[in-house]
Amino acid sequence: MCSSAERVLNECQKHLDFEIDPWRKPGFCELNCGENFEDRPCGPRGKPDKERQTTCINEIQGTHPGSESYCSEACYCAPGFVLEGRRCIPPSSCGCILEGVYIAVGDTFMNFNCTSLLKCISTGTTEQEQVTCDPNAGCFLKEDTGVFGCHCKDGYIGDGITCGNDICFNKTCPENMECNRDNNAECQCKKGYIGDCTKCEDIDECQTRTDDCIHIGQNCTNTIGSYRCHCIPGFVPYGNYCVDVDECEAGFDNCDANAECINTHGSFICECCEGYDMGAGGTCIANAAEKVTAVGGKKCCSCRGDGCFRAGQVCGSDGITYTTERKLIVEACRTAKFIEVNYRGACKVTCTGVVCDKPYEECAVDPILNLAQCICPKCGSENSPVCSTRLLLFQNDCEFRRISCEVNDDNSTIHTDVRLCDKASGSPFSAWTEWSTCSVDCGPGEMVRSRTEIRTQTAYELTLYALDETAICYGNCSDAPCFNYTCPGYGQICIPSPLMPSVPECICPNCTFREDAPICGLLGYRQVTFKNRCELQKKACEVNRRYHVLSNSPCGTLPLNCSLYTQYQDLSDGTCVGEPVPVGICEGGCGVMPDKCCEADETEMASYNLMCANGTTLVRQISSVLSCKCNDLAHTT
Repeated sequence: MCSSAERVLNECQKHLDFEIDPWRKPGFCELNCGENFEDRPCGPRGKPDKERQTTCINEIQGTHPGSESYCSEACYCAPGFVLEGRRCIPPSSCGCILEGVYIAVGDTFMNFNCTSLLKCISTGTTEQEQVTCDPNAGCFLKEDTGVFGCHCKDGYIGDGITCGNDICFNKTCPENMECNRDNNAECQCKKGYIGDCTKCEDIDECQTRTDDCIHIGQNCTNTIGSYRCHCIPGFVPYGNYCVDVDECEAGFDNCDANAECINTHGSFICECCEGYDMGAGGTCIANAAEKVTAVGGKKCCSCRGDGCFRAGQVCGSDGITYTTERKLIVEACRTAKFIEVNYRGACKVTCTGVVCDKPYEECAVDPILNLAQCICPKCGSENSPVCSTRLLLFQNDCEFRRISCEVNDDNSTIHTDVRLCDKASGSPFSAWTEWSTCSVDCGPGEMVRSRTEIRTQTAYELTLYALDETAICYGNCSDAPCFNYTCPGYGQICIPSPLMPSVPECICPNCTFREDAPICGLLGYRQVTFKNRCELQKKACEVNRRYHVLSNSPCGTLPLNCSLYTQYQDLSDGTCVGEPVPVGICEGGCGVMPDKCCEADETEMASYNLMCANGTTLVRQISSVLSCKCNDLAHTT
């Protein structure tokens, strides 16, 4: 759509010789021009001269860029900047012209026999350096880069002035692999691939959630060796983002003539004008109570929001009592005035019985309207900063109350310590260490982990974070009374009874302070993502349902690295049937080197009952993986 509009615009300007007013709007066919650029429908200067874009060569030589015979819409350098290649820079940052060739500041120019290297230091200023190509280099134009100078010959690697043996020269690697010079010329997987059993397989960045298609309106599509972010219907590309198309403003809606188009994320809805009801096929039919036409009559005004359905009188900010909030909203639309609900109920001449809705709002009698009005605080210029619980800094307490009132925020309060609003970037800590061994062999004990401070914490961070954490653990129970004892309920943990230590007691685990390590768990027949394994076991214990770890990643995500993953398998054979059962398999790879295999480390034989047509039960057994690890190829053969 946008490209079609661009073609029409440029054709009109080229052949009909007239300028088009700016037609692009925020969120609609915007051009991502880049730094120091701006979009112009007829650039860079429009009529009457239609000059071309001024470049650094024009600037240095003092020449005129010339003119076009017609306008052309594009991204042009903003005023005060000139074009250098594909970027716009201040004229003072332009480079040098050497032997008729322009080079940017910091770039170099090699003479025809590669004995002298000229470097542009600043506008029009160069320095010269004598060079000699390495014996294993030649003086030529490298076709793949377009750079002329000293280049190492085949079989050698370096900058052309110094060349060494290329250990990867003539090294042939299997499919999807490349030679790694930093690892003794070993063949490793290319970027976008992962190794598993002598092969390098494509990483599905979308399924493993290693893509960066994280913005609103984006979807991920896997490609061989990579992936692509694309916009879902109702959104259009804007740089690395996707922006919503306003179908209403662009005229892409199909709303009835007596309806108003309302834009939504990725789509739109049609709301009938006040006085009309939605009929079959999206048509708006006049109701008996009020007839208002959008064509040739009053302005079409629909009502949106929760207030449209609230019953009871309201006093408007215009001092008029409305029978409902809906009437107020429609009247504000029809008269094009700003009218909001002042307070609930009929307008009053005194503040008696008036209840103001917004936080910190107070009732006062307006001397002009002679009516009670709810107003937000009015503040002076006192400079006594306060910090809110949203970590926003305000000039004083009154300013906090005034703004909270105006934005109707009743969830924020004032901190006693203004330093809590100090800002700092990045985490102040290193990564957590592994949990220590449980302090007891059996029963409730403690395990600890720690981290170090890598920058000074702000006052706010000091109130939230600690360098050490302690969590409850239960040991391995290698002795009585819990050794070889099985609790009757799902997810239960055996501990020695606090009252009778020789007697086993079954409890649900305590998962406080356990780390964020999302897993996909099966609870009964439901797949649910849990914060960690402990939380899955705790929930299974609380509801007494069978549980199973499906994967060491959130549900719906394939593991990137070698991990347990669970598939559902139908064991029915046509005569005997049953529910699909979870079967553990190994998924993921073993890094960039294809010399390891992702294999089962532990397995079990699981039994499942199938109901047969003759009323009997058939027991089927199937092998299921419990854990996975990467093994050397020598181990697998």
